[in-house]
Amino acid sequence: MDRIFIAFKEEGISSNKFIQKLKKELNVNKIGHAGTLDPFASGLLLIGTENYTKLLNYFKDLDKTYVGTILFGKETDTFDKTGKIIKEEKVNINFELLKKIIKDNFIGKIEQKPPLYSAIKIKGISAYKYAQKGLNLELIARERFIYYFKIYRTEKQNEFTFEIKVSSGTYIRAIARDLAIKLNTVAILTSLRRIKIFDLKLEDQKMKEISDPYKFLNIEKILLSDQLIKNLLNGKLIEILGQEKQILIALSHDHIHEILVEKIRKGVYKIKKRIK
Repeated sequence: MDRIFIAFKEEGISSNKFIQKLKKELNVNKIGHAGTLDPFASGLLLIGTENYTKLLNYFKDLDKTYVGTILFGKETDTFDKTGKIIKEEKVNINFELLKKIIKDNFIGKIEQKPPLYSAIKIKGISAYKYAQKGLNLELIARERFIYYFKIYRTEKQNEFTFEIKVSSGTYIRAIARDLAIKLNTVAILTSLRRIKIFDLKLEDQKMKEISDPYKFLNIEKILLSDQLIKNLLNGKLIEILGQEKQILIALSHDHIHEILVEKIRKGVYKIKKRIK
């Protein structure tokens, strides 16, 4: 069945292993996800099955919201609790100073260097594979956006909980690292949970389906004749009058075919991707 849904990944399993487990449970041939969660993290993954795996790229740029815990005074090679300890030092974090640094430096646009232990590809190979071999590569800083960053005291010294909403591609481990640098110390994440993807969230259920992915993505549907569908599938340009949107989803009357089409000039569209 062609589906897009969110599911809750538990801590301690990679995103890939989690969806492969789901693949067996759902008895599907194809499965994929948009937006990796670290093995130590828990929370929401957006998942597609069968033909709708082809839609996942359109979901990758959605904002994400997380809750978690930062511990200052400890550093690991992965910037989380699972890594090899590199450094430990005595610190006494001033909460008011911490809030000021967040307000001044971690709201709005930021430049962020991804952690080396990440899935970012370098010459086709994931960065973490270079890190595992002891190669210390310099990753390029990327512009990201933080919508809000709330921080709270805990009963433990130098440990704080937080809630943060960020643009897609933001590494929360890197935020902990960079926040610690501003405080002249080191830090790691001891917990991380993704609680929202855009406005999608789970209550008590473990899974929730997006009933109409095209509506969610604001992609307008349009019914086309069998001949126009055939022309698209043969790579021909077609005329769709009265449409201004750049991307449309073209449906056959029997709904057997779903084709993403792209405007190349006013009233003229071409096939972008065949969904089914």
